[in-house]
Amino acid sequence: MAIAANLPDAAKNGVYWVQGVIVCAAILVLLWLFFRHPRPSRHPEGLTLPLLLPFCLAVATLATGFWPGFFAGLLTPLLTVGSWFIERLRR
Repeated sequence: MAIAANLPDAAKNGVYWVQGVIVCAAILVLLWLFFRHPRPSRHPEGLTLPLLLPFCLAVATLATGFWPGFFAGLLTPLLTVGSWFIERLRR
C-alpha cells in the first residue's frame, strides 16, 4: 500500500492486482489444506493457527477494494471454527 502511494495510477493498479493475486493464492492454499485435513483432531501439529489467521488477509484486501478476497479470507476461519464445533458436538 505504501509502495503504491508514490506510483502513477497505471502502476498502482498493477501493484493492487499483484496483491490480489498473492492474497488469492494464499487463500486457495489454506482452503486446500483445510479440505485435506478437515477435522481439527487430525490436523498436523501447528496447522490450526494458520487456518484461523486468514482474516488478516481479509483486512489486506479491504485496503485494495478486492471484495472476493475479503469474503474468501473470512471463509477459512469460519470453516475451521465450524469443523471444531461440529467435532465437539459429535463427541
